Amino acid sequence: MEKFKVGTIGALGRIGSQLEDDKLREHPCTHLGAFKQSSEFTVEAICDLDLHALMDVGLIWGVPYVSVDYKQMIETHKLDVVSVATRVETHQKIVCDLAESPNSPSLILVEKPMAISPYEAEKMIDACKQADVTLMVNHTRRWSSIYQAVKQAVDSGKIGHCLFTVGYASREKDFDGNIHMFDVLEWFGQPYVYVDCYPTDYLIFELNIFGKTGRINITDNGRMVNYYSTRESLSYEKIKELRLDMNPILQCKDFEVNPWVALVNNIAGVLKHQEKPLCIGEDGLAALEAYTRWKFP
Repeated sequence: MEKFKVGTIGALGRIGSQLEDDKLREHPCTHLGAFKQSSEFTVEAICDLDLHALMDVGLIWGVPYVSVDYKQMIETHKLDVVSVATRVETHQKIVCDLAESPNSPSLILVEKPMAISPYEAEKMIDACKQADVTLMVNHTRRWSSIYQAVKQAVDSGKIGHCLFTVGYASREKDFDGNIHMFDVLEWFGQPYVYVDCYPTDYLIFELNIFGKTGRINITDNGRMVNYYSTRESLSYEKIKELRLDMNPILQCKDFEVNPWVALVNNIAGVLKHQEKPLCIGEDGLAALEAYTRWKFP
């Protein structure tokens, strides 16, 4: 079976390849790691600014072509996928250049946040549409079976009519906020009344989704999901309270798929015209717009 050909721009960065050295993380957890583990893809080329370091990474990962010029990379290689794992301020130019190239790939995967502003995100979306290039944004939680199961539970009425959601997150280095949080809230499509992001020295990512008949709490950065159902109070007569339900809405088997593995599987399905992309440019734009409303109320 012929494999899809991949090129990665920003291969030397943390999310490009470095985080695979983190022994505590679940692997794969980077662009190179995810594509290299898949039998559907072959990484043909990598690009970054430090040629000597890039040559070392190319040898380690078994990538035959390295370049400090992404335009040269795309001109000399007919790639099915190019993933962009560079700094956020470079995304718009790189994605537009890739889409407008005569040798443009079929699909571009850009790291989150997709741009520094909704205006730049719109330019990226327009360039890809004009070139008939699929644009996907790596909001990783969309490929998480945990978050997918919670969304399905909320959509199916597990907690009744959704009333509101509250989100708390630690800030990202790119923004004062946390773009993952805004993406999840927009993806869930339920009303949210409060979001806050804190400059802590530790990781926070917690959602509280309140419905007419129950509540779902996602905490421990998505590792723990609690379901609270409405039951008669143990302390007050004729009053109902939310109490932790020992019958979980999620089973351990739901957590088995690594989101990065699910991401590249989704990309393969898109290229085969068998699946729809789970996070497109418009989704990345919606997260940026939500962040902008929060930042400039």
